[in-house]
Amino acid sequence: MIEVFDNFLSVVDFSNIVMTTRNIPWYQNYVMDPNKFTEHPFLCEEQYNYQLAHVLYYRYQPNTEYFQLLNPILNKLKVKAVVSAKLNYNPTVGNVFEHCYHTDNNFGCTTAIYYVNSNDGYTSFETGEKIESVANRLVTFPSELRHTGTTCTTAGGRIVLNLNYWA
Repeated sequence: MIEVFDNFLSVVDFSNIVMTTRNIPWYQNYVMDPNKFTEHPFLCEEQYNYQLAHVLYYRYQPNTEYFQLLNPILNKLKVKAVVSAKLNYNPTVGNVFEHCYHTDNNFGCTTAIYYVNSNDGYTSFETGEKIESVANRLVTFPSELRHTGTTCTTAGGRIVLNLNYWA
């Protein structure tokens, strides 16, 4: 079941995330690694299969000093254990392109996507639902639900926090 929460964080917590993402180190990588997702068709051309990312939690431990950014979200969701957490930044391009339908894990947990900024990008689900990128919005869904993110044409880029967890 897909659940959407608008104005998820307080103004102070939301502002802290926005300000930090302006100064965080970003690293270029694939949106979808073609070596891992060979069974799923890419919905965009190869030139749009990139993003900047900052991994916050990896291999059962915090991966960066910026992990503390998650605390307000983790507390509000009553997270018992984090599986993975990553900030994604998709730069602005000429059109909105969907990437590749996928699941984040091959086991059951919950996926949350927190939208840091508003733009014309979105999260699309293979079931047909579409969640627009609206600042301070959070969407949760079962990790088995196939979804894809997009590029955007506005706001200088699309910034989301992807979190997988057990509650």
